[in-house]
Amino acid sequence: MPALRSLAALVVIVAVVAVVVRSGVFDDVSVQALRARIEAYGALAPLVFMGLLVAGLFVPGPELLIIGIGGAIFGALEAFVYGWIAAFVGTTLTFFLVRQTVGAYVHRSPGVRFRRLRAIDERVARRGFVTVFVLRLIFCMAPPLTWALGATRVRWRDYIGGTALGITPGIGLGAYLGDAVTDATSWKALLTPHVVLPTLLAVAFAVTGAVVGRRVFGGDGAR
Repeated sequence: MPALRSLAALVVIVAVVAVVVRSGVFDDVSVQALRARIEAYGALAPLVFMGLLVAGLFVPGPELLIIGIGGAIFGALEAFVYGWIAAFVGTTLTFFLVRQTVGAYVHRSPGVRFRRLRAIDERVARRGFVTVFVLRLIFCMAPPLTWALGATRVRWRDYIGGTALGITPGIGLGAYLGDAVTDATSWKALLTPHVVLPTLLAVAFAVTGAVVGRRVFGGDGAR
């Protein structure tokens, strides 16, 4: 039965990736092309926006760029809500499928674990929520992070809680900046506090997350 679940999950992953790749939705990832693709659906644009975001979580796609475009189309608040829902659903679905395939294999075969994956696995087994939260602050929705976490022993509640909170700052800032840049009429208009301060805040989040992450994992490695 576990082998059947793993096979079914693998088939779903391959099918989704194949559909995304063959559809060509990410052949042109310029701002103009993605925005035109979303706006072309009119009232269904929010669903298309969310669908593109979920699709980008199965293959390395321009997730934060899509969030920014959503901010330009829908405004910061709506783009944040749509983006957060899509990101949470997409990362959780990917995590579940990877856990059923790669995770099941890795857990049955400890000897095949890579050193870095084993370090993450040991960390999340002890302090899952904090680890997932810090990693999400640094990497936000990055598909490789979701795949790696799916192969670990992190508990579902820690993954869900850490992901739900960890992706919030990145999505919020991306939606806000996308909205703010759209309203700007010139480059000079971008050099205003309501654009510069959130940008600096985004940089501060990234730097802080990197520092905290290095201390957290470095401290574990030292022991």
